[in-house]
Amino acid sequence: MTDNWSVETDHHFGGYARRNAELDDFARDFEERHAMPLDWVYVAKMLYGVFALVRAGRFPPGSVVVAVITGSGQFEDPHRPAHAI
Repeated sequence: MTDNWSVETDHHFGGYARRNAELDDFARDFEERHAMPLDWVYVAKMLYGVFALVRAGRFPPGSVVVAVITGSGQFEDPHRPAHAI
């Protein structure tokens, strides 16, 4: 970690193209709240991690958090149930 950024590796949900019901629920809730479907391979995992870090108090009060989304909804339907892991 540096003074103003870090690389977080804890929110991969088992690796590339892996997911579970918790991630599916997050993506579904996000889409319902913001009318924006999330690509679950990359974007849903990244945003899940950002929200988890906020809940964990990793950002000081008043922080501005920016999440760059380079694409969304381009993969499979995020509402389809996760494959058995």
